[in-house]
Amino acid sequence: MKNKILKLVTVSMLFIMTGNVSGQKKYEEIGEYKEGLAVVRSKGKYGFINKAKKEIIPLKYDNASDFYEGFALVELNEKRGLIDKSDKIIIPIEYDNIGDFSEGLASVCLNNKCGFVDKSGKVSIPLKYDYLGTFRNGFAQVVLNDREITINKSGKCVQGCP
Repeated sequence: MKNKILKLVTVSMLFIMTGNVSGQKKYEEIGEYKEGLAVVRSKGKYGFINKAKKEIIPLKYDNASDFYEGFALVELNEKRGLIDKSDKIIIPIEYDNIGDFSEGLASVCLNNKCGFVDKSGKVSIPLKYDYLGTFRNGFAQVVLNDREITINKSGKCVQGCP
């Protein structure tokens, strides 16, 4: 009887650790839970699970970051975008790079030109800059045609203007 209990405990522990009795892991990697979801990786694809280990966002992305302020950066075919917790695409997966939100705007770059998008994914400042800083107190330092200037949140040059 003691051996049967020991075997049952061993099989139960194996199931808890791997997610199945056969010993094969469902996920090769499970990240930390951020905002209730964890990034998971299997066979080179990324998705998200909740704390009950239920797959909330399928493993379909080439890369993914943790959720932060309700959004996660995802990558597909070497392009980046942002999704929400329901897998709704907020910023289209078409950019070469996406920065963090600052004062409601995130920097985006495509083909070596950068601009800003809002939290709905709308381009609010066109992609024409060579470099972007983050917004602080309503202003950002940017570089346009090798010239450093300061713009406001509507994209208007306020200092160092050509």
